[in-house]
Amino acid sequence: MSEILKGEAIASGEYFGLPLACAEERGFSTDRLSFLATTMKALIDDGWVPGILTAVAREGSVVHIQAQGHADKASKTALRTDTLFRIYSMTKPITAVAMMLLEERGLLQLDDPLGDYLPAFNEMMIYTDGNLIPAENPITLRQLLLHTSGLTYSMLPNEPAVSSLYEAAKINEARGRLGTRNLEAHVDSLAEQPLIAEPGTAWHYCEGVSVAARVIEILSGQGYGDFLRDHIFEPLGMIDTSYSVPPEKRHRLATLYEQQATLSENLQPEYKPTTDYGGDYLTQPTLQAGGAGLVSTASDYLRFAQMLLNGGELDGKRVLNDASVQCIMNNQLGPEFGPSPLETLAPKYQGLGFGLCGYVVRDGACVGRPGRSGQYGWSGWANTHFWIDPNLKLVGLVMTQLIPRPEIDFNLAATMLKTTYDALENEQIKEENC
Repeated sequence: MSEILKGEAIASGEYFGLPLACAEERGFSTDRLSFLATTMKALIDDGWVPGILTAVAREGSVVHIQAQGHADKASKTALRTDTLFRIYSMTKPITAVAMMLLEERGLLQLDDPLGDYLPAFNEMMIYTDGNLIPAENPITLRQLLLHTSGLTYSMLPNEPAVSSLYEAAKINEARGRLGTRNLEAHVDSLAEQPLIAEPGTAWHYCEGVSVAARVIEILSGQGYGDFLRDHIFEPLGMIDTSYSVPPEKRHRLATLYEQQATLSENLQPEYKPTTDYGGDYLTQPTLQAGGAGLVSTASDYLRFAQMLLNGGELDGKRVLNDASVQCIMNNQLGPEFGPSPLETLAPKYQGLGFGLCGYVVRDGACVGRPGRSGQYGWSGWANTHFWIDPNLKLVGLVMTQLIPRPEIDFNLAATMLKTTYDALENEQIKEENC
């Protein structure tokens, strides 16, 4: 066991979600894995971010976990391995698991028309070339999770007229946790807006995952947060994951920061605390969305990711069958979507395919993102990121709380990925993952 792991585990008794193992026992170099700590410390010292947590597990055991810097810089509260993070869009893969739970129970099929469950989506219109035309095909449940439904997010680059309609309908206000709409009302409002593309023809990051969550509410008869608690969080022992932070855990919630356009004396972007992206997370939101909104810890998310890596099982408890996990983690975008369908979201996603609610590395053509074919993962808005490498039986996780600015090049996930793969002992493995 590394000194970092042993020292933290003995001194604090903190829980890391999975068993601990020595790096060498799992094919890593302890010396090279220590570069994770120095690399992340440099980013903190240079003023890029107040604090960073990194974690790596292989073959079911944690070989590295470390928290550095501050959870709150003003009070000098240290970031800890049990710090609570707003995970934003890392909520989405959890919704994919929830949907597959119902599919396994025979309550739905992924290629069912959405209108079978939500009739308001039966006759959708598409905004194109300044006109509204009827959609030729129905939206399917699968398309909601693939982001090919024709729905959108209004804050992303898209057709301005559709964005303005989303804004007029106060879609973003509802998503911000501070509105008065619940998931049912939010989805009803989405059904009234035009689509940005014919369903099944274009990849566009969108509100579809929250629509999927509403379908889960209807079929399960439970509020969405309650369904996740009963069928995913409790079975997996995800003790800190929920839509709000209870009073006894509030001291563990990291402060959320936002990058500023101004530069510090060392020419790095400044950051300031903010509550503009979902409020304080201390009360239950009216809207429990499927696409964002959860708070979690590194330990909890490691357990979730390890369950997927294990083919749906963890610690003797089966959440999904292996076929369902393969459906989630395999690329489902065909050649008709082009070589880089995710590039519409960000250049860092160039050359990647997409499974259910997460990217998938295709053909080993990583384009600067280490990992062989089959790597699956996704990010959260505040610079959280996880990935699963089934070939190497590897899970990685990096977490901070910094809302980025699109014009500033700060790719924390890429830094984490490269440093992790560089620490592998097997040179053949390293070459195949570059």
